[in-house]
Amino acid sequence: MKPMRKFCLLVLTVVFFSFTGSGVGAREFAETGKEAPKGLLSAEIIPSLKDWNAWRSLIFEVLEKEREEEFVAALKNLLQRNFSDEERVALEEPEWFALVDTLRFLEDCHRLRPLHPDTMEWLFRSADRLQMFSESLDRDDHWPEVAHILDRLIAHDPDGSERFDRLVMAMAVVWDESRRPPLHRQKGQALPYQRDLLRRYGFFRDLYADRGSRMPYDRLSVTALTFVVDTPVPVSELEWAQRNVRGTRTRWGDRYSAIRYDNARWPGGASGPVYNWPHGEYRLEKIERLGGICTDQGYYAVLTARANGIPAMIFTGMGVRGGHAWMGFMRDEDRWEMDVGRYEYDEYMIGHTINPQTNRRMSDHDVTLSTARSFRGGGVSESLARYRLGETLARLGESRGAYQSLRAVTRDLPLFWDAWKGKARLLRNHPDQSFLAGLYERQAQAYRNYPDQLFIVTQNQARLLAEAERFSEAAQLFRDFPGLVVRERQDLAENVLWERARFLRKAGEERRGRTLLERFLINHEELGMLLRGMVGRYAEYMLEIEEPRAGADFLGRFRTRLRIDDYGLERVLFDVEHSLRTEAGDQAGLRRMRR
Repeated sequence: MKPMRKFCLLVLTVVFFSFTGSGVGAREFAETGKEAPKGLLSAEIIPSLKDWNAWRSLIFEVLEKEREEEFVAALKNLLQRNFSDEERVALEEPEWFALVDTLRFLEDCHRLRPLHPDTMEWLFRSADRLQMFSESLDRDDHWPEVAHILDRLIAHDPDGSERFDRLVMAMAVVWDESRRPPLHRQKGQALPYQRDLLRRYGFFRDLYADRGSRMPYDRLSVTALTFVVDTPVPVSELEWAQRNVRGTRTRWGDRYSAIRYDNARWPGGASGPVYNWPHGEYRLEKIERLGGICTDQGYYAVLTARANGIPAMIFTGMGVRGGHAWMGFMRDEDRWEMDVGRYEYDEYMIGHTINPQTNRRMSDHDVTLSTARSFRGGGVSESLARYRLGETLARLGESRGAYQSLRAVTRDLPLFWDAWKGKARLLRNHPDQSFLAGLYERQAQAYRNYPDQLFIVTQNQARLLAEAERFSEAAQLFRDFPGLVVRERQDLAENVLWERARFLRKAGEERRGRTLLERFLINHEELGMLLRGMVGRYAEYMLEIEEPRAGADFLGRFRTRLRIDDYGLERVLFDVEHSLRTEAGDQAGLRRMRR
């Protein structure tokens, strides 16, 4: 089997917003409480691992004879003996990867809900198939339902599921839980739909099999396909889009602007609130015929792209003039265009979309990181397999072997967040915290061109300094943070400034922290409502230093001297000032506000 092409979004669930980690095995391994029989270890496991067919036969024999508990104990024992140097075993690295993926499957999946025998045959057809499966599952996937979908699809299409195994896997990890119709927060009459898994799978299988897709199937990973099959609409809508919407893959962004903008639905227009769809059922045909606003343009472009086999995502964000929606789509195997309909003059500094597999929010900056050059190429799967080996060894208590494996991952895949996180966990309890500090310095260097991730690393460095009560040095880290253009990344600039102010307060320099926050508000009033978060943080700071009245006085002066016409910001300033005066018991000030 040829190595599976790796799409650059393979690790999207790794890079996402919270950086909580991904992959099957986030739960602790179940303790078997048994020693692995030496006979099974030496006589069956090691020779079988050198030949895939023998390994598969051994697994099926173990399951048939209900020896899973004994087998799992033997696999763990073999890992521990080898990586503790107690006994070196003559296995190549790919064979260790196969052992680990088998162990993780048996521990985290099979014991919860066994697969049908035919699905087991499909899964263990090859080492590449098992590796694809292991890479694709996320810790938040609902395994019993994933297993149910795999069983259904493979029973329904035993031949097609061999060729379209990645499509089968994508369907299972997306549709294992309820979808979010209709991809955005449009208010209106959403179309009712059923999962209709067999028909939905058949639609996409036939699309790719008949070469009717605008994006060839061979160029798509499981992760890329999740941004195709996430279609919370009736299959009839997909069929309509396939029949009626034309366009080339590289120019699919034109479908966004092809929808006439309905100016009557701007706030204050005759049709009511901006997000209200006034035309009955929310159908693609109606959007095309009647026009819409940004959410409808993005929805139409994304759903028609997916119906034509092109991975796509819808983004929403806040700008100076309020909320907006735009879209991104996959132009080719290693390039996404993510700014279709994103109007730069409105300063939409950050956009968010939904990860179809996890239903978690992720930012456009996270997507940018996941499409970096280092996530492309044939070595990615090997690095991810090495990560699973390191993670497994860590849970088995083999810290040295785990660290060596994870260090190799960050060497070859320096932007793989979870490997850095795993190394930090292993060093966290080391008596010499300089090792952890050195790790954070190397991680900061790796992410120097990715400010969102660099900010998190800097926070970790600052916390480590704060534990030693070195608060001024922690504040200095944020002062030295690489330059940010506030009008381009106001959100991140606020976070950096807030962290600096907090550590200055802890260092006893409360006045400096307060001055930083006040100058930021004064110097960037043109951001309007985008400042509402910083206004709230300023109030929080003034309460922490027990100066609510001084904070209220500043906000009052700031409000009355605004040079921009922004009722929303004025209202926010008024409300926060009122809260601070109430907290301070400033009755005279409250009376002045009422006048």
